[in-house]
Amino acid sequence: MAKTLLDELVKKLEYYKVENDYYPEILNDLVSDGSESDGFTFIYEPFIRFGDSKIHTFNYELFNEGSNYFLFSSGPDQLKGTLDDIFPQVSEDKLDRLGYRKYQSANQAGMETP
Repeated sequence: MAKTLLDELVKKLEYYKVENDYYPEILNDLVSDGSESDGFTFIYEPFIRFGDSKIHTFNYELFNEGSNYFLFSSGPDQLKGTLDDIFPQVSEDKLDRLGYRKYQSANQAGMETP
């Protein structure tokens, strides 16, 4: 479910950029923008961490002066940068046309963190 939602979000982020010439600062901007033809954009993690009643948006971060972004789910453990993180499915041949880049923490790269 999370992977499907993330795949859709990549499409919506790219559409937003075409319409506005920039990516949104936060995912909530996709919802409040009003330009979406389907009127529904799901930006929230489908996982809830035990003991945490807050609903969190997917992890989204702009970098390279707003020309690229990270987008991913923290997965069932709801901890960013762990092995259960979930990413959109984007083929390598499309990466040069999209702003999406896969986030990789030191843990996921197999490196030790201080």
